Amino acid sequence: MDSVIDELGVYFRPGQAAGRVRQARGTLVRRGLTTLVFVVAVLVVWLIVPAFAPYVPWFVGVSVVTGVVGAAFDLVTWRRVIQDAARAGDGLALGLNRDGALVGQVWYPWAEVGAMRVTPGRLGASDRLEVVGRDAAAQWLPLSYMDAMPAWLDGAVRALSAGRIGVDLSRLDA
Repeated sequence: MDSVIDELGVYFRPGQAAGRVRQARGTLVRRGLTTLVFVVAVLVVWLIVPAFAPYVPWFVGVSVVTGVVGAAFDLVTWRRVIQDAARAGDGLALGLNRDGALVGQVWYPWAEVGAMRVTPGRLGASDRLEVVGRDAAAQWLPLSYMDAMPAWLDGAVRALSAGRIGVDLSRLDA
C-alpha cells in the first residue's frame, strides 16, 4: 500500500530555546565574574608586592576594557537569543499541506508565497526560516528551535507545493 503525505507539521522545541537563553545568560554572568576576579587578584598582588605598582593600572585597565567589550557582545547575544526564544512558542511552528503553508499564525497559499529562504543567524541569533508573500509581507521562524533541518524542509516544501516553491538555502553558504 502506498502512503501519500498530504500535510506535515514542524514543531518548536521550547526546552531547547529555554536552554539556549540560560546558556547565553550564564556566559554573560561568567564574563562579568571573570573580569571582577582578575581585577581583584591584580589588586591583591599589588598589596603583597608593592614593586608591582607601576603595572597595576595597565593590568586593571586592559582587564576592564576587555571585560566590558566582551560583556557588550555577550549582552547583544543574550538579547537576540531572548528574541528568538520568544518567537519560538510551544506547539506548531510551520504547517505544510498541498494548499499552502501556515507560518506561525499566518496562512500562505502556495500561489501567494514569493520566497522561502533560510538566513544565517548573526551574533547569537538562530538561523531563520523566512517566508515572504507576493505582497512583500514576511514572517520568520527561528530554525534552531524547530524539529526540522533546512534541507529536509526544502524537500517537504517542494513535494507539497508540487515543485512550485523551494527553500533557498544559498545564504547558509555565505
